[in-house]
Formats: sequence, C-alpha cells, structure tokens
Amino acid sequence: TISVLWKIANGLKISFSALLERAEGGTSVVRAAEASPLLEDAGNYRNYPVFPFDETHPFELYRIEIEPGGHLEAAPHLPGTEESITVFSGDAAVSVDGTDYPLGPGDSIRFAADRPHGYRNAGTETVELSMVIFYGR
Repeated sequence: TISVLWKIANGLKISFSALLERAEGGTSVVRAAEASPLLEDAGNYRNYPVFPFDETHPFELYRIEIEPGGHLEAAPHLPGTEESITVFSGDAAVSVDGTDYPLGPGDSIRFAADRPHGYRNAGTETVELSMVIFYGR
C-alpha cells in the first residue's frame, strides 16, 4: 500500500518516489492514460506519481484522486519536508496536526509535512488535486 511504501521510504531516509524508477531525459511527458495509480483505501484514494524526486530537483509531483468517502492518513515525512496542494475539483479536507482545512476548487495549502497529516474527500464528487512534496535542505 502507499502507507507501507511511505514508511519504508521514511525508514530508509529517502524520498517516496526514489522507490520507483523512471527514465531520465531532457523533456518528460507523462500521459494520463499511461499512468498506473498507487491505490489506498480500497481504491478510493488514487495516487499517480508524475515526476519523482532526483538529486537535482528536490521535489516530487503527484496527481491525486479521492472518491466520496475516501481518505488517507499519512505518516510524518522526513524533517524539513513541505507539501503544497491545489484542488482542481471537488471538496477536500486536509488535516495537519489534527486541524482540518477545508479546500474547494482553486484552493491551495502549503504545510510542514514532517508531522501527522491526512487527506479526505469532504463532498459528494471525486476530488482531483495536485500535490508537490518538497524535501528541505
């Protein structure tokens, strides 16, 4: 599961996407139809890794879809890690240290991800969002 992979990455003190391989090149195009999601919450939380971490770019980019009722509780990331999220459709709630932040289409949030946090669909339609994870120096 995604949660187990995050725990492995944190235990190894590496980025989550370092566990995934992707060909390197000057220009990368990721086609939505070719992306395989990582599933959590019985498939109600789908994580599409778009651009993984590498030493020259200390961030990762994900496309997330959360079905109504879907959620994911994430373990804290490495110290200094930040997440930035923008919601494109649906109503999401992002929790950080037990505080919920409701987000609708066009809303964004940035937070220190080295503490407990989670994501859930707070509405009746599929949530689509973009997530950038930045690994601090």
